[in-house]
Amino acid sequence: MFETMFSTKMSADKRKLQTRFSKIRNKNGRMSKIIGLSVFAFIVAFIICVSVFAAVSRQDDKVLYKNETMNFQLEIPTNWQGLYVADETGIEDDFIAFKHKRIAEKHNGMGTLFYVMILPDSEIDEHMNMVGNMTVMWRNREYGYIIGRPTDVQVPIWAGNDEEDVKLSEEYAKMYRNVSLVESTFSLIKEIEGYDIPNAENLSYAQIKDLQRQVDNGHSPWRLDYEQVMMMFLSGMGEDVEKGELTYFAGDGEGCTGTYSVGDRRYTLELFKPIDKTEYGIWVVGSCEEISRQILKEVFLHEANTNEAMIEKQEDGWYNVPQIITASFPWFEVGDEHYPISVTAWYTHAGTEMDKYKMEIGRIEPPYMYRTMAQVLTMQLKFPEDATLGHLWFVFEFEDGSSEISEIYNIMVSV
Repeated sequence: MFETMFSTKMSADKRKLQTRFSKIRNKNGRMSKIIGLSVFAFIVAFIICVSVFAAVSRQDDKVLYKNETMNFQLEIPTNWQGLYVADETGIEDDFIAFKHKRIAEKHNGMGTLFYVMILPDSEIDEHMNMVGNMTVMWRNREYGYIIGRPTDVQVPIWAGNDEEDVKLSEEYAKMYRNVSLVESTFSLIKEIEGYDIPNAENLSYAQIKDLQRQVDNGHSPWRLDYEQVMMMFLSGMGEDVEKGELTYFAGDGEGCTGTYSVGDRRYTLELFKPIDKTEYGIWVVGSCEEISRQILKEVFLHEANTNEAMIEKQEDGWYNVPQIITASFPWFEVGDEHYPISVTAWYTHAGTEMDKYKMEIGRIEPPYMYRTMAQVLTMQLKFPEDATLGHLWFVFEFEDGSSEISEIYNIMVSV
């Protein structure tokens, strides 16, 4: 009976039970999803709050230090407050030392964490090589800012020091570990106004810094090649630089001068590295001047005797000359900067190839002999013993690598 009752009951309610269990499972599934989404939302909100709090904390864990006199500012960690002092006794010499306050008070001359100093640009590299442990934070052609760290012991670690010295040394070590973070916050208070570097490209200091930053990131590599910078600058002036060449160059890794010739025009360009003085520093054109030199007026030929009578061109276009003569060269402009570094006289027999069979018959180099108070250059020429009819010309070489060639003079030598 019990068997029949139970089997019958279960059979009758089976569908109801299945339906009830199915509803329970569906309800539990929906609740699980709701709870899961709620937990996920809470976790996301918690992460956002923590991130915001951390960001705010990072913004608030530094205190701005400004020095108007030396025109720079730094961010000092808040946990340094009360533990450090900015020793400005050397500010008139453009020097400030940041020290552990208690060590500096207790042990004179010790406790320096780092220092900021301004040096003339010409002294920076030598000073860094000599002292070491320094970083250039900002630099132009006149001066630069350096952050340096001490190269000797700045804490009391000798035998027999007291318990306070041990504690102070530990404090100093913790603070010193944050010096690199302080360095990274260095900036000028007035970075552009009054600090622009004169240059022919009319670039502001901010623009130059941005160019250096671009090159550091792999862009515009031509800025690292002085010749490419010259070509780009002249190209911007409308010159077809591909048909020109660099005829003269002098300089080092920080500054240089070059003469770029395009056709019959020559330009002298001065370049410098305003930010990074190493091989990774960009070149900027400091100045550009076109050389318009029409210095050589003409050549005069004279007899080589006390009278030095002038030898005139004959009607047939030839000069009748003795074996030894004197040549003089008047110039439009007077001054050593306009004179050539050498003058060479060349001669070839008539009817021969001039370039192939030319002979040097005279040459002068500084210091020069002058014919008159007007500083007219002179040189003595001696024609070959077998000379009869031939051609004479002069080549003037200049310091920038360029040269000028005189007209050709038809010579008839009479012994």
